[in-house]
Amino acid sequence: MRKLGSVLLTVYKTVIANVFAAIVGVLTVISGFFTCYIDRNEKTYFVQDSVWKNIAILLVALCALYFSKRAKTVQRFLTKIETDKKLFQKFRCILLMAVMGICAVWILTSQYTPGSDQAAIQNAVSCLRSGDYSSFAPDGYLSQNVHQLGLVWICYVLSFLIGSQNYIALQLLNAAGIVLVYHGLSSIGARFGMSRVQQLEIILWGILFFPLLMYSSFLYGNVCGLAFSIIAIKKVMDYFESGKWIDALMSVLAMILSVMLKTNFLVFMIGMIVLIVEEAIRRKNRICLFIPVFLIVGVMAQSNGIRMYFERVTGFDLEGSSYLAYVAMGLQESETRAPGWYNKYVNNSWKESGYDKVIQGEMAKNELEKRAEHFIKYPGDAVSFFLRKTASQWNNPTFQCYNIVQWRESLIEQSSWIKNFVSTSGAHRGAIYLDTLVFLLLMGAFGYCILFRKKEDLSLTLGLAVIFIGGFFFHLFWEAKGQYTLPYFILLIPYAVAAYSKFGDCLVRTFETRKPAKKANKFVQECAFLLGAVIVIFLSITVIFTGGRGEVLKVDTESYRIFLENEG
Repeated sequence: MRKLGSVLLTVYKTVIANVFAAIVGVLTVISGFFTCYIDRNEKTYFVQDSVWKNIAILLVALCALYFSKRAKTVQRFLTKIETDKKLFQKFRCILLMAVMGICAVWILTSQYTPGSDQAAIQNAVSCLRSGDYSSFAPDGYLSQNVHQLGLVWICYVLSFLIGSQNYIALQLLNAAGIVLVYHGLSSIGARFGMSRVQQLEIILWGILFFPLLMYSSFLYGNVCGLAFSIIAIKKVMDYFESGKWIDALMSVLAMILSVMLKTNFLVFMIGMIVLIVEEAIRRKNRICLFIPVFLIVGVMAQSNGIRMYFERVTGFDLEGSSYLAYVAMGLQESETRAPGWYNKYVNNSWKESGYDKVIQGEMAKNELEKRAEHFIKYPGDAVSFFLRKTASQWNNPTFQCYNIVQWRESLIEQSSWIKNFVSTSGAHRGAIYLDTLVFLLLMGAFGYCILFRKKEDLSLTLGLAVIFIGGFFFHLFWEAKGQYTLPYFILLIPYAVAAYSKFGDCLVRTFETRKPAKKANKFVQECAFLLGAVIVIFLSITVIFTGGRGEVLKVDTESYRIFLENEG
């Protein structure tokens, strides 16, 4: 049995590492050659990018990394952080305070009110307080969207403390959640074996990559759900290290809260369960397997418990839309948005079914069969569809951080800098900056797959990769949105930090050692392997693109230029 467990672990690590490298590699190539912009109406523009510009920026970044590694003053300072725990904690506190400060400034100077689903949720909470249960009626928002009941319940409980419709207080809670996200990722980095300097770099990258910071004003459960998911993963890793059941309990509670806030975080939960099972096999600790049991029971209990609570209070049966309807919509074209994005199918089919979940599910099955038959008959359409859908979610460098606020009202007369920042031209400038940053992060994550491919113990380091893989495949079929893929993209930051740090060390050893031949040879081999992998991926992409299908990722280059001129 022990040999079988060892074999299974080896196969698991190999498969996960290779699938992760393949997905990140494909996204890196797409990011290098193309980009996507999105306007206030969620229309995605597929635009040609300059691969030479991206490569040039990458080379400049590597040169800056090399000289920072050579600079004695910089290295003395970093060594002091590495050896002085109090100094490290001081700088970590400063960076986390900067995260909170930036979010607070954004919240207080913008003061955006919720819109669309956010507004429906907050209005439902307000109506609950006054005894109005119309949102739970068969044609009401929550009757269809029962997956939002957890968020409604939490906001309802909080309303007794902060009042209902208190947007600023809830947004500040989001800001605190973002602080917890980067604190948690930094701590997970420590479990990866990353240095103290690298842990600080994770937070710094989080500040530079600002879309998540802008989501502090977005009251939809995404931010706090991500925070609790990161806490859950961190705590279960603490349990592996300490063996203390209090850590396991906190992990379970945090993940239950995460799924309660946003059911999409079931993907994070499944990834964590995979990590726990893998660790149970590796450590030969069967007791660990009780954690997934408690987790699954807890999530089911909170989901059913909250639903039954609202059914008893409101007197309405709450079934909600069939999840198959979201998959069906995720495989449809959209007239105004990118493939797989919201096109009203779920809402329309819910009404057509007479608000019956079973009937809607049958309708969705028929739609799925039609789409499957179409993709099988016309494989070219399938390639085009999934390329555009993938690019619209993962190669949109803003991840909708501008789109979510451009159409919303504000409680105040905003200052000119806010208006300029979220304007079409301001969003374009931000997207250009983020486009470069996304490419660097993807290149770093892909570099991790290459540079750390021979690492003996990939157990914990693959934990985030499993979740990323799950998120990628889940949203390949589910409803598409940049806001949905952002939590998974954030998980790439620790991998990118580790890769750039090791690559910088390789550069220094190659050019400054007295016996450069051996070191240089090893370095060249690593670079050759990396370059070869990129070329193979690129050739694979170009083969897929044969027949002109590659044009779909740059088809809007000219129309986007005209759009900017008209909006200018």
